[in-house]
Amino acid sequence: MKAISFIFILFFGLLLSSCTRNVEINVKELTDQVQIDNLQKSGIRGIPFPKSSKAMRVKDDVTDIILPDDVFFIAKILSGENAGQVINTSVARVTCSCTKGSGCSPVVYSGNYYCVMNSGCTACSMSTSANKNNESLQIVGIIDTRNPVKFFAKQESRFTVKEVSVPNQYFISEDFFKNEYVKNEINNIYKFIYGENIPEFIKTNSNEIPDGYGYVKANFFGNEIMFPIEKKNAFMDGIALDFTLASKVSCNCSKGSGCKLGSILGTKYCDAGGCTVCKLIDNAD
Repeated sequence: MKAISFIFILFFGLLLSSCTRNVEINVKELTDQVQIDNLQKSGIRGIPFPKSSKAMRVKDDVTDIILPDDVFFIAKILSGENAGQVINTSVARVTCSCTKGSGCSPVVYSGNYYCVMNSGCTACSMSTSANKNNESLQIVGIIDTRNPVKFFAKQESRFTVKEVSVPNQYFISEDFFKNEYVKNEINNIYKFIYGENIPEFIKTNSNEIPDGYGYVKANFFGNEIMFPIEKKNAFMDGIALDFTLASKVSCNCSKGSGCKLGSILGTKYCDAGGCTVCKLIDNAD
C-alpha cells in the first residue's frame, strides 16, 4: 500500500510540475521610472521582443522567446563545437538569475526583453542559449522580414519610407554582418542599386569613397544601415532619397556608453556596445 501511495505522490508531483512548464506567460511592460533609469545606465542590452512574440516558461527562471513567423534572431554561438558561427534562430532560451537574494523577473521595455531585480534581489543576470542543445548565444541582431527594406526619403513609395514612420530599431554589431542571410541580402541591395557594376570601393570596404558618392539610410528589416550611392542616382520612383555626405555620418549615444560608427560590406552602421539609446545620425542634405 505504501508503495502505491508513493507512486501516486510521485506521479502527482510530476504532473503538477509539467503543468507549470511550456506555458505561455504574459511578460509585463516595465513602467517603473527608477528601474528604467537603472536599466539604461547599466548598458545592458535587451533581447529583441517584437510584437506577436511569445514567452514560454520552461521552468521558474527559464523562458523560451519564440519569435513570430518571418522574424528571426541573428545570434553568435559562444560555446560548444560550433563556437564562432553566426546563425539564424527563431527561438532563444533566456535565464534570469538572481545571484544575490531572490527574485529576478523578465520584463519588456522599448521592444526588448530584460531581466530586472525584484525587492528581494540585489544582483540579477541574464543569459541566453539555444533551446535544443544549450549552446551559449549572443544575440547580435534581428531580421524582421515583415518590415521590407526601404530607403529613407521625404515621401513614401514602394522603395522609400519617412524616417518617422519606421518602427523601433534594434541594436546590431559587427557580427551581425557575418551572417550568410545578411550578407546575401546586402549584396542583393547592391545589385538593385548598381546592377552588376558594383563599385570597387564597396567590394573592398574602403572608407575612401569617390567624389559624388555619399550615403542613404535604409530600414534593413528593422535595422538602421546606410548604403553608399552616387548622388545623381539617389532617387527611387522619382523620389529624392535622404542623401548624406560621408563626413556627416555619425553615431550618438544618449544613454550609457559606446555607440561607435562601423563600416563593413560597404555599409555604415552603429555598434551600440554598452549604449542603450544609440542613434545613427545622417544630417541629410
